[in-house]
Amino acid sequence: MSTFHVPPITSIAASIPQTCPSDLAMQVAGTPTFLATAEGQGVSPELIGPYFGLMRRRLDAGSGEEDLAGVVDLLRR
Repeated sequence: MSTFHVPPITSIAASIPQTCPSDLAMQVAGTPTFLATAEGQGVSPELIGPYFGLMRRRLDAGSGEEDLAGVVDLLRR
């Protein structure tokens, strides 16, 4: 029996180039693909759908260059 070694998440994260951010506009643009993939896998979008809605609202407000942290501002009351 062979074993499969998975490196720690910190090692994986360190290998991701920080010069290629995935800004809000890019992530919103990928939403239809994400939802289609979930549907194809038989996974309900009920949990992630509202989050995508918040991402869209933030993008519509003109904040496409920021990352997902800006979405939190929509949750503040």
